[in-house]
Amino acid sequence: MGNGCVIKRGSTWTVIISRTVAGKRSRDYQSGFKTEKEAKTALRKLLVAKDDGVYVEPHKRTVKEYVETWLRVWLPTKAGRKTIERQEQAAAHIIAALGAVPIQKVTPEQITHLVLDLRKVRDQQKTLAPGSARLVYRLAKRIFVHAYKHGDIKRDIFALLQAPRVPHKEAAVLKPDETQRMLATLGGVHRMLAVLGLGTGMRRGEMLALRWNAVDLDRGELAVRQSLEQTRAGLRFKEPKSARGLRTIPLPQFVLTALEQHRKDQLELRVKLGLGKPPADALVFSNEKGEPLRPDSISQTFLDAMREAGLDDVGLHTLRHTYASAQLAAGEDVITVSRLLGHANASITLNTYGHLMTPSGRTAQIAETLFR
Repeated sequence: MGNGCVIKRGSTWTVIISRTVAGKRSRDYQSGFKTEKEAKTALRKLLVAKDDGVYVEPHKRTVKEYVETWLRVWLPTKAGRKTIERQEQAAAHIIAALGAVPIQKVTPEQITHLVLDLRKVRDQQKTLAPGSARLVYRLAKRIFVHAYKHGDIKRDIFALLQAPRVPHKEAAVLKPDETQRMLATLGGVHRMLAVLGLGTGMRRGEMLALRWNAVDLDRGELAVRQSLEQTRAGLRFKEPKSARGLRTIPLPQFVLTALEQHRKDQLELRVKLGLGKPPADALVFSNEKGEPLRPDSISQTFLDAMREAGLDDVGLHTLRHTYASAQLAAGEDVITVSRLLGHANASITLNTYGHLMTPSGRTAQIAETLFR
């Protein structure tokens, strides 16, 4: 067993652990024990942990220092640029609340207060929505579990906690009359995006990354192969969110008709501008030079147009929900719908759209067969 001792300092006792690092002797101190007996008990536990290889060396790194290092060193190995930016925004709340606290001294109570404070009005700032507060909690948990597994803190404090509950909110879908009002309001690129979203359920980034060589107007289908992402560093094309995101989607006639007209309009504009025939891999949605459109700008102008039409909070993602609800309402099975949407697994589809699924009317008859 390793070396250590206890000494009295003022009215309390201190544990001293001696160790050798890179050939040099050093000492770790833990103080604040009320009695010599408590200090000796702690010493025995620390020496056993040291010999078992699970001893956590005391250090003074703050939550701010640890979180910033985790964001800079570890997160980029697991996430893309857009995800990193979202995590940085969530991390700012953790740092604001606990940044100056040594990470080894953070308690479960402090984490609980962190989440509660996010839901309070402070300095007249807007509070976080329940879902955003839960995102901050999950990030904190991920960082502290990382610290625990890497021997930087003594215990997994999140084992004693539960994630904050988020009220269930059903995905908003457009009613038939709202769909017609939307299409009557929109024109140009926004109308084409609306038609494509309604007819395929594609994500915003997937639509804006779509290229003409991935669209087969003769077979009536398109292939989803990329997504366009906007970050502080600019625009970049990337693969879809999961392997299931790589998929082929059949196109209804109204989408085929709109795409044919859209391609014709694009060709006429290029001829007018003297740009000639576009390359085979030209973007379906682009500016006059063939460059990709900025996703955030498209989303904002789409929202603005919908507000003018009296359709508040209707965004491009609402089209995806509307597509999924129409498929399920028509009796398409959840596995097929999940694949069409590019979900990583069917449970995501069920959690999001399960409320739209209704019994077939044959429930009792099916159960009856069990007794025949």
